[in-house]
Amino acid sequence: MTDGPAAKADLFEARIGVFATPDGVAKTVAALSALLRKEGSMSAPLPWDIKVVEEDDGTDPDDMPLTEFYDELPDQWHAEHPGEDPGERTVHEIRVGMFLPEAQGHEIRQRLNLVLCPELQHSGPCPIPWSSSYVDPITESERDYLERTYPRLRPAGRAGN
Repeated sequence: MTDGPAAKADLFEARIGVFATPDGVAKTVAALSALLRKEGSMSAPLPWDIKVVEEDDGTDPDDMPLTEFYDELPDQWHAEHPGEDPGERTVHEIRVGMFLPEAQGHEIRQRLNLVLCPELQHSGPCPIPWSSSYVDPITESERDYLERTYPRLRPAGRAGN
């Protein structure tokens, strides 16, 4: 095994909750995927996986319903659009699994957030209400979840820490 930053690479997950239409979710996933492809082509390959979880699902490993976990997002949309019908908007969670050096993790997660809100200090609401959180391999249950969910991201011969 090599020393240096690659030796400290591990599995991580960024979770981005959105209150959006199916088209808004698809465009967000496409933009996130483009960013991850670009990140992976800039230096060493960046193994990643992206999936959308629907509002009826839970927040593994905690299993809280997504509608409960992200309950502020529909409220935010309604407050910013009083009297309007949300149409097809529902709560979704976009999960981005990555295998990368710890030092890169924070940077990439911040850039993922910028896909939804390129100017974090802007006035007014974002077009799509969103919130983000992360799963780091800190506790045994978090590590088990990451290993179970993203085994293909870890290069062969690189067992979990």
